[in-house]
Amino acid sequence: MKFDELLETLGAPTKSGENWAVYRGDCVELLAQMPAASIPLTVTSPPTTSGNRMKKYAM
Repeated sequence: MKFDELLETLGAPTKSGENWAVYRGDCVELLAQMPAASIPLTVTSPPTTSGNRMKKYAM
């Protein structure tokens, strides 16, 4: 998938540059919108103070 196609799929990013985009939101929801193997790297910053909230995503 080309970068422009990915931007169309996800909508307007919070910030972006020539070949990068930052989205603010639930990473699980955003990643679910992306086709498999569409990007080589994903960087997330999970909440560290949410306690039991993260248990719903446990594998």
